Amino acid sequence: MGQLSERAFRKKQAGILAQQLLSVDKERAASAKVKEALELAHRVLLEEPKTVTPCKFLLEFSPFSAQTERAHCSECGEASIGHNERWRFCPLCGSQIEHFEREENPDARLLNERVKSALEEIHVNG
Repeated sequence: MGQLSERAFRKKQAGILAQQLLSVDKERAASAKVKEALELAHRVLLEEPKTVTPCKFLLEFSPFSAQTERAHCSECGEASIGHNERWRFCPLCGSQIEHFEREENPDARLLNERVKSALEEIHVNG
């Protein structure tokens, strides 16, 4: 192979430098993201941990019949018996309660539960 002309040589070197510049830019962007993540982790670790106050629930036997409500959590899908308007967090999964909503038609809920159950059975057996 013959020797490259000055123009060809310079063009080849310029291409190599362009690739190196691109590589440096990519490394700089990656380093900036790592730095941002490290700074966030540092700030979080410097925060004072939230105090958790342990408590116990006393469950008492009540010898009377009464209508009660089941509260369904949209996050965990679980249901607790009863509720308290002062609750701010789901007692089962700890998700923050945005608002309470009362069902207007129990028959619609029962129908929806039956349809959901049937669809799940079809999906499992289908």
